[in-house]
Amino acid sequence: MKNPEITCPSKQQRVIDELVDQRISITEKVFDEELIISLHQELMDLEKQDQLRAAHIGKQQQRTHLRNIRGDAIHWLTGETEAQRLFLAEMTQLQD
Repeated sequence: MKNPEITCPSKQQRVIDELVDQRISITEKVFDEELIISLHQELMDLEKQDQLRAAHIGKQQQRTHLRNIRGDAIHWLTGETEAQRLFLAEMTQLQD
């Protein structure tokens, strides 16, 4: 997989400007298509391996699973794969 960057500096700047001005940015094709495909495949593999965890609400002793509020499943991105590292690097770049 090539080392994708957010599509171009002008697109990244547009996202930043919209976030500053509107607190939201809706932008198509911000991430490289190969990266998205790789992350999606990882997600499908994790699901097949039953590695996704039911999402909870609350913290510590008040943490609970309420399916009617959070019916989704999660897996934290830790940078354990190339696709995750690239995605996290892009998000860090945007954050910076």
